[in-house]
Amino acid sequence: MLWKDLKVAPMRTTLTGLSMFIGIVAIICSVLVGTIGRSYLLGTTEQLYGRDPTYRVSITARGLANPQLLARFLNSIDVPEANLALVLNPKQALTFGVGTKAAPNQQEIREIMSSPRNVDPIYISSKYNYIYRLPLLKGRWLENENVFPRLEAVVNQSANEVFPYRQFAFVANKNSLNPTPIPVVGVVNDGVPDARIYLNIAGISSLIPHLLETDSGSVLWHDTSNSTSKEEKVSFLNDKLSDSIGGKADEISRVDSGQSYASVLYVIQMSFFSTALLLLIVSMIGLINIGLSTLEQRSHELLIRRALGASRSSVAWLVLGSSILLAVVVSLIAVIFSILLIQLIPFVLPVGSPIDPPLYPYAAAVYAVLAATITAILGSILPAIKAARLEPALALR
Repeated sequence: MLWKDLKVAPMRTTLTGLSMFIGIVAIICSVLVGTIGRSYLLGTTEQLYGRDPTYRVSITARGLANPQLLARFLNSIDVPEANLALVLNPKQALTFGVGTKAAPNQQEIREIMSSPRNVDPIYISSKYNYIYRLPLLKGRWLENENVFPRLEAVVNQSANEVFPYRQFAFVANKNSLNPTPIPVVGVVNDGVPDARIYLNIAGISSLIPHLLETDSGSVLWHDTSNSTSKEEKVSFLNDKLSDSIGGKADEISRVDSGQSYASVLYVIQMSFFSTALLLLIVSMIGLINIGLSTLEQRSHELLIRRALGASRSSVAWLVLGSSILLAVVVSLIAVIFSILLIQLIPFVLPVGSPIDPPLYPYAAAVYAVLAATITAILGSILPAIKAARLEPALALR
C-alpha cells in the first residue's frame, strides 16, 4: 500500500528522494573531506618532522666506528615499547657516482667517478622509517639489523633521477683506491626537494668500515606505547651506551611538530563538522517544506479516501508511512553509493602519497541516516495530522 502510494506521484517522490539522497551524501562527503584534509596535513608533517612524539638525543662515542660494538648497541636499543633509530655523523665526506654494473672494469670505474653526483647522504639504522613517514614508490626499505649485514641504499624522488632504482651508487673517500658499489633497493617519498640517499649503517660498518669514521650521532626516539620523560630517555641510552660502545647521551629535544599542528587539525575538524551540520539543517528544512506542500496537492485525494470510508489513522499512516519508507530506501541507496565512492579513493591517490586511505565514516553515515529518517517523520507528521482531521463532507464541495 505504501509503495503504491509512492508510485502515485513519481515526480514528487523522485524530487523528495533526491533531496534526501543529496543531504545524506553531502554529510558523509563533508566528513570525508575533513578526514582526508587532516590525513594530508598529518602525513606531510610526519614526512618532514617525524611522528608524534619524536625526540632527538645527541650521543658521542668512539666505539661507533667499531662494527662489533655498533652492532651490539643497535641490538640493545631494539625495544618493543618504542621505535629507536640511530643516525650517524661521519667525519669525512664521501664521493658518489652511479653505474649499472656491480663489477665494472677500470675504465668504467674512472668514467663513473669522473662525474660525481651531488647528493645528501643520510647514515641511518633500519627503523628510521618507523620515525618518519616514508611511503615507498618502488622496491623496498632497508633490511633490519638482525638480518645478515648487507650494503644497500634507498633514495628519495629527487635522488632517483640521479640514482635510478636497481642501479648502483658507487661510494668512495679521498683515500679509496676503488669505489664500493651499493645497490639502490628502493625509492621513497620523503617530502624533501633535495636529493637524498639513505645508507644502512649496519652494512657499511660491517663491510666497508673505512667509509664510516665517526664518533657522534643521534638517536631518534618515537614512543609507541608508554610515554617516558626526557630524563628517562637519556638515562636509558646512557645505560645502553655504557654496556656496549661507551660514550654518553646528553642533549635531548623534541623534533616533531605534532603539538604546533594540533590546533590546526582541531580547526579543520570543527570547520567540516560545522559544514556538515549546516547541510543537515538545510536538508531538514527542504524536506519539511516538501512535506507541507505535498499535503496541499493531495488534499482532494485524501478527502476522497476519507469519503470512501478510510479511517483517520489509516490516512495519517498513509502520509507518515510513505515518507518513512522513502527515507529508508533512499538512505540505503545513499550509504551504498558512499561506500563505493570511498572504495575508489585509494585508486585515485598517487603512488607514494602520504595520505592514508580513508576509512568509511560509519558515525557520520549513522547520523545522516537518522537525520533523514527524523526529518522524514517531522516533515510528514504535521501533514499526517492535518490529513487525519479532514472532513469527508469537504470532498463534496
